[in-house]
Amino acid sequence: EMCKEKIVSNTQFFRTVMRNLISYLRSVGMPFKSRVIELLIRLLYSSHVAMSDLPNVEGMYSIVLRYCEGINAETVVPVQLPLLIEFLASYANARQLKTLSIPDDPSVLPPFVESVAPLEDSLRTAIDSVYLLTRCLYCQTIPPAPFLQEFLRRSGKPWNQAHFEQIVQCFRRFTRRLDLSLISALEQRCAKDHATMLTFPLADFALTDDDKARYYGLNSFSPLEVRMRLAFIQFFNSRLQRVVHLIELGSPWEDGINTLGKLLGGLTGYIFPSVKENALEVSILQTIYHGKDCYPVVELDNRRAFTELERSQMAGDAEFDEEARNAMTSQCTFAQLFRQTRKFKVDVLRAKLDSRERLLAVKYKGEQGLDWGGIYRDMMERCIEDLFSDRIDLFIPSPNSQDEEKNDDVVYLPNPKYRESSDALAMYGFVGNLIGIALRTKQRMAFELCSAVWKTIVGDVVTIDDVDSVDHAFVSTLRQVNEFTQTDESEDFQELFVLTFSVLDSAGNEVELMPSGSQVPVTYANRSKFYQLALESRLTEGKQAAEAIAAGVYALVPQRALSLFTWEQLERAVKGEPEVVARRRRSYDVDLDRRAETPHGLHWLDGAA
Repeated sequence: EMCKEKIVSNTQFFRTVMRNLISYLRSVGMPFKSRVIELLIRLLYSSHVAMSDLPNVEGMYSIVLRYCEGINAETVVPVQLPLLIEFLASYANARQLKTLSIPDDPSVLPPFVESVAPLEDSLRTAIDSVYLLTRCLYCQTIPPAPFLQEFLRRSGKPWNQAHFEQIVQCFRRFTRRLDLSLISALEQRCAKDHATMLTFPLADFALTDDDKARYYGLNSFSPLEVRMRLAFIQFFNSRLQRVVHLIELGSPWEDGINTLGKLLGGLTGYIFPSVKENALEVSILQTIYHGKDCYPVVELDNRRAFTELERSQMAGDAEFDEEARNAMTSQCTFAQLFRQTRKFKVDVLRAKLDSRERLLAVKYKGEQGLDWGGIYRDMMERCIEDLFSDRIDLFIPSPNSQDEEKNDDVVYLPNPKYRESSDALAMYGFVGNLIGIALRTKQRMAFELCSAVWKTIVGDVVTIDDVDSVDHAFVSTLRQVNEFTQTDESEDFQELFVLTFSVLDSAGNEVELMPSGSQVPVTYANRSKFYQLALESRLTEGKQAAEAIAAGVYALVPQRALSLFTWEQLERAVKGEPEVVARRRRSYDVDLDRRAETPHGLHWLDGAA
């Protein structure tokens, strides 16, 4: 770190290091080139040194692009290729990227250029366009003139000074929230017309009366201004779809390193569902397993599964019922399948379905018959039913779901009692495998998981709102404690709340927030500390289980593709469209605020700040 700071702060030293590293990259047969590329990217994004007097990489960029033109959907992209493109595209466009990162001065109109060369329809232009336009959307700045000319053309208007000034002023008025409102209006129109968002003719688009009532912020824009902004977003998505397989999306870059993948992670609301689905499909095609050990046979014991189910239903003793449901000893279909799959490597779950639409061949102990596909599908459905039933206690209904008034909306949480169990974490990893299977095979599975788990998979932020969605009473109490104001007339704080530094977890078990916390009273003076510790306790309660589930998904589906999804979109991709669309969704305005203001990144404690 100290070395990097020295390099970046010393202009001459920086240039010397960059030249040497680029020369090394050009050398044939040298090792550790992926590490050199990573270092080049870090130096490039960390430095404010002008790019003059640095080596020209156009030749290298051209060679890489020629190679990329031969890549199709089923080609396995070398791991270092997206990294190399990240460096070359950022290096080649460094000056423009720096300019587009600086907020516009609304009092100054950019100079109008009468003659602007049209954008080429090439892979190079597509890659550069994605890098430049992503920076424009993320920083809310005005795109360069060639793009503005293209957006006007798509809106049916010629390139002249009047239209140039109109589109610049229009784009300056759009905010991220207004953009998301506009995208939602387009999505609804396309759903109604059975059209595609990427190719919808903008000349036919206009806000309806319902749109104007729902997205009232768009009422100040003329139909032409709406079409111009949509032209920008539509063009951005079309170019992104063309090159998304060449983008490094999932690297854990440090803070301050604003790579393209990191910026796209903060712009998921701008990316059309079809673009995300295409990226996911390409990632799945590129990771198909073709080994000879595909389609292993798993042997399950139906008698044990049904005997245990009957005993559990007939048991009147709570302790026996708890023992029968214990994840470590359960004989339900899910638990049996988990133990069977541990005998072979997880790679086999990335195979294509066989001619009978199976990933595994299922055999039931002591039973005759061949699995022609129906037994496999039935077995998968029974596994999911087990997970969200009283046959195994790996997950528990959320406190909100146990409320009589909300029992039609059951959501499940990882059971806190297994947070330290390595065997249970392996089971949670297998739950992630099943989610990965659902994505790869398009077999819809009813995973009734809380938002915190879905957010962990896509790398989104888990906040107090996610805790509130599963335990409203707990969050309501926390907020009352934190916002309480002591006055001479008000009731004494301690008499009103009667709290200690211990809380109940989601399963109703006591958790001490500090050593001997049950003996430490919560007072008016230390109420903020109690709020922070109690919220942190709930935010991290299911962290290990959720991360194990996410790791299980990533073993089958590349993380880089999932990082483009919002958690709601991923949930729908796994479960299918719900019959009641409004299920478990917050108000539209709240949802837009969150998407507009919250960048992606797995920070479990951000909500406690």
